[in-house]
Amino acid sequence: YAGLDSVLHPAGYDISIFEMADAHDRHEFFATLPVRRNVDAVIEASFDFDEAKKQVLGDLTIPVVGMNAPSTHGLDAGVAIDDEASMATIVRFLKSLGHKTLAYIEQPRLRKKGFSEASQACGYADEDIIVMPSLSHIDARSEQDIYSGIVAQLLSAPKQPTAICVSVDAVAAPLLKELRRMGWRVPQDVSLVGFDDDDTATALDLTTMHQDPAEIGRIAARKTLALLNGETLDEPFTVMPTSLVLRGTTERVS
Repeated sequence: YAGLDSVLHPAGYDISIFEMADAHDRHEFFATLPVRRNVDAVIEASFDFDEAKKQVLGDLTIPVVGMNAPSTHGLDAGVAIDDEASMATIVRFLKSLGHKTLAYIEQPRLRKKGFSEASQACGYADEDIIVMPSLSHIDARSEQDIYSGIVAQLLSAPKQPTAICVSVDAVAAPLLKELRRMGWRVPQDVSLVGFDDDDTATALDLTTMHQDPAEIGRIAARKTLALLNGETLDEPFTVMPTSLVLRGTTERVS
């Protein structure tokens, strides 16, 4: 949001934020959008549109710009990181440290595919990989109950993981706390790698994949302004670089 605002506000545009936590929220937004018809553009973050929603946006004839969208279909422009390549970098790094069994804690994002494909490419067998289901599918319980259940499943796995990947840094904090409560030392017994490099990662001294969301917002805003001005973009879709940040939650397997 800060990146978007730094470009759009000086250009005279206000930003209305619509949080869409689930499919119901998205349905409500698109059901009322044609009635409003008071937006100059739509900028969406981190989710895809089905065909019906793409039709609604197409009928409005306004620019539609994506930020870290799973697909470019239905978008006029976008900026995103390469989730699959970034996850592959993490898996190759853990392989280089000698980790034999990996676990992946899934969030409702499109990084699982990159993890799975990179694991296969690095020679991990199915029995060497543990993928925990998306946390969005877990029944509403206390945070400790959720992460206690995750750690209990990891402890009871036929092969306990020597490294754990989480798809967003925010998952790492409660997971790290629960791992230590259950007697696992990080990184001596198990390494932990996050994704995003947000403030959580810095506070936890967490090894993670860095991306720059503010710059993604700025680039998306500049593309939006150009489309609003009737310009043709030389590069409608931009892929942003990521980089692995090494901190204290990973170490080589002895």
